[in-house]
Amino acid sequence: VEPQMEYLQHVPSIMMPYWNKTFEKGDSIVIPDLEEIADQMPSEYNMLKIQDVYSEIAVPIFYKDRLTGFIGLDNPSMKDQKLLLQLLNLVGNHLGSNRENIRMMSLLKKKQRILENSLQIEERERNILNVLCYEYTSVYMVDLRADWAEIIKLREKSNVTELVGREEKKIICYSRLLKDYYDRFVIKEEYPHFLEMLSAENLMEELKRKERISYRYHTFPNAYGKEFFEVQITRVQTEKEERM
Repeated sequence: VEPQMEYLQHVPSIMMPYWNKTFEKGDSIVIPDLEEIADQMPSEYNMLKIQDVYSEIAVPIFYKDRLTGFIGLDNPSMKDQKLLLQLLNLVGNHLGSNRENIRMMSLLKKKQRILENSLQIEERERNILNVLCYEYTSVYMVDLRADWAEIIKLREKSNVTELVGREEKKIICYSRLLKDYYDRFVIKEEYPHFLEMLSAENLMEELKRKERISYRYHTFPNAYGKEFFEVQITRVQTEKEERM
């Protein structure tokens, strides 16, 4: 039989209706004489005829009870039919398992590449952020409506580390952090409106008109002896003013 592989790739299952029904039931195809099945399975007959096939043995390939294909022999010796069916079933089982392993490995490698790319992007963004935020003691991404803050950068021995620790990417309550910080460190006599100025409600109103807000204040000296600070609030993303 001449090789037909290049002509038989991606053949739709509708071209082999009889075989598909047979394989779905877990049965095999045995054709001692092609001419005898011309009326019974005309589509398959025509396909085999143009390949100069006059006899055929084919068995289904299953994986986890799902039909994934079939394997067959063209023009086999029918006197060895039983042995050939056993061998084809054995090979088919191996191919079904191996094909699924290859598919899973391909998916795994794809996911690994996506993860590696994500990690590289995250690392690059973190390096850029560290450069841009070099002079800042701490940096947060805040969702004012949801009242949460994600710690992006937090310098060791800063005042906030005494409240929440130094774990980056940690999610904390914005209003709670603000109040704890004010109660613990801010000189209240000098800045009685600290909580009001930096409240989520006030910031959302201000950020409707401004891209950036600055607010200076005085604290008790921290571990570095620093006591005068400036907070910078920048609108980095607005989706119906949900994140600021």
